[in-house]
Amino acid sequence: MAYMKDTKPDQKPRAPIKVLVDYKESDVFLFDYTQNISRTGLFLETTKTLPIGATVLLSFTLPQSPRLITALGEVVWSQRTSYRGSSPIPGMGIHFREISNEDEELIAEYIRRFEQSILSEEELYQDIDLENCTDLENLVLK
Repeated sequence: MAYMKDTKPDQKPRAPIKVLVDYKESDVFLFDYTQNISRTGLFLETTKTLPIGATVLLSFTLPQSPRLITALGEVVWSQRTSYRGSSPIPGMGIHFREISNEDEELIAEYIRRFEQSILSEEELYQDIDLENCTDLENLVLK
């Protein structure tokens, strides 16, 4: 694992992405969707925010990539509720504290492809079949 320098996540280029992220904080396993990603972190859309400073173990895959990305992250900011009809979306910003060079490069390549506008609409959103899940939020909370 490479250790990330302490930089503000918003200083890095970001790309929109909606993939399911499994994450663990203490003994609690959760999953939520990303809104965007940078080389140094990601934004998780959730109403179940964790305290600032909480350490989480993240795992997810990027669209069109078979490799599972894992990283140790820290909650650096959170927004518990959205304002009616406006941003911000409820969720939390996660800063990667430890991530392998290979995983960081996969994220960087995804962002480069987005910046060069060669990502298709399908690549921005990972295909997820939730037809069999009647109540996703109850699954998370159990």
